[in-house]
Amino acid sequence: MGQGTLHIDYLPTCSSNDLVINPDLLQVIRNAPSSYKKLDSLGIVYCKAVDSGNYKLQASSLIGMANVYDLYMSHPEAIQRMFAYSSRALEVSRTGGLLDEQFRSLEQLITMFTSYTFYGPALEYGEQFLELSQKVNDTVRMGEAYMLMGRIAREERRFADSESLLFLSLDLQGTSKKSRRNVSYAHLHLANLYQRMGRYGESIAQAQKGLRSAAFEQSRDVNYLLTILKIQIIDTYIAQNRYDFEELLEEIKVLVKDNAFLMEQGK
Repeated sequence: MGQGTLHIDYLPTCSSNDLVINPDLLQVIRNAPSSYKKLDSLGIVYCKAVDSGNYKLQASSLIGMANVYDLYMSHPEAIQRMFAYSSRALEVSRTGGLLDEQFRSLEQLITMFTSYTFYGPALEYGEQFLELSQKVNDTVRMGEAYMLMGRIAREERRFADSESLLFLSLDLQGTSKKSRRNVSYAHLHLANLYQRMGRYGESIAQAQKGLRSAAFEQSRDVNYLLTILKIQIIDTYIAQNRYDFEELLEEIKVLVKDNAFLMEQGK
């Protein structure tokens, strides 16, 4: 994935109001009007920000567009666009000295590369995330870095390293919403780790801790986190040949229904 090539090919074409996208991907996005409208509006914001030299708006709009493409990652061009937008957002954020946008774009890149098993680049960005958080002495972000790197170690089957990193992440968190989100994800990754290691009781206990930490507000992000934690418990049950998870399935159905309502409300 050459960054320069991707930037040229996939960044918004500000000379035109049209979204220059692969026709197949474009049709998929057009079938979801909210996604199409969001891409269109963010593209306009980005182009205006380029014209005015506003680095913050450039970075935030690129991050927003990358988030939209994250919904369509089964299409190869969506993956390339997400990478192009996130990496360009990181460059712009560094040029403008924008701390929050640097963290957000780094998190996008780490998550994307980890999900698609490119662990080398994921770890490189993870180390950059950790270095930046140490530079500004942000312990919550340090904990997030260790959580992200713990997930990478788990996927590489470095189980002892993964466990150490994830517990280190938990040790650095506080009580803010950001911290509670990080805590929930650390417990989720520990639950998955212990399932892979055959430590099923500990896996379920970690997922339950994640559920308790995640229930701090009503939003789509939180509902998504609650959903995947419950799915993790179901997966661990199945690994033990247990199939008494009807109640969990009903709870997941409610979360999915709530998410559809929250999407309509724009929350």
